[in-house]
Amino acid sequence: MHLKPLHRVLVERRAPRHFSDPPPPDGVLQMILHAGLQAHNDYRVKPARFIVVRDSRKRARLRRAAMNQPCVGEAPVVLVAFGHPEQWREVLDDTLHDDAEHTNLNSRRLEPQRQRVTEYFERTPLRVWLHRHVMMSFTCMMLTAEALGWDTSLVERFDPAAVAAVLGLPADAEVVAMLAIGRAASAEMPAYDTTSLANLVYNERYGEPWQG
Repeated sequence: MHLKPLHRVLVERRAPRHFSDPPPPDGVLQMILHAGLQAHNDYRVKPARFIVVRDSRKRARLRRAAMNQPCVGEAPVVLVAFGHPEQWREVLDDTLHDDAEHTNLNSRRLEPQRQRVTEYFERTPLRVWLHRHVMMSFTCMMLTAEALGWDTSLVERFDPAAVAAVLGLPADAEVVAMLAIGRAASAEMPAYDTTSLANLVYNERYGEPWQG
């Protein structure tokens, strides 16, 4: 299977507004989903969760929840990314014990490690932490889909409560983003953003433009 080089994916990627069939084969979709597991995450908590939506009626309902953006209803596959801000409490003990087994961590050091991790999470804004890690997994999936030759469109404008209702998410779940995957309906794509690096990147300190 031919993979587009990463630098070409980053430079050539566009987000189509309209999609057409066919859907990605199951094998391709499986590769895209596995890519999300490779993202970095603090203490291997893995807060990101995804729902694969292929049913046309459900995609139509998601489209309405997403301010009627056509890509949500037209793309044959929509990935919905979400997470649970407090999930770390449920998995912490299992994660620490797995780490102890793989690193020969002395049982006497396990409790201090648990305290350090607990302190980290309790002083960290959990919604910020959740969105950060969900989006890292999400981006791995998006770039993998593009490298495999499929078009993608990131969806950030939606009613989280409406999306949660369509998918039957629990009350503590937070919807982060959606990703439409398929074939662009037209060769015409939105224009590439040519913003200069000097307007976005600074050298050593704020206000000093990057000169590279």
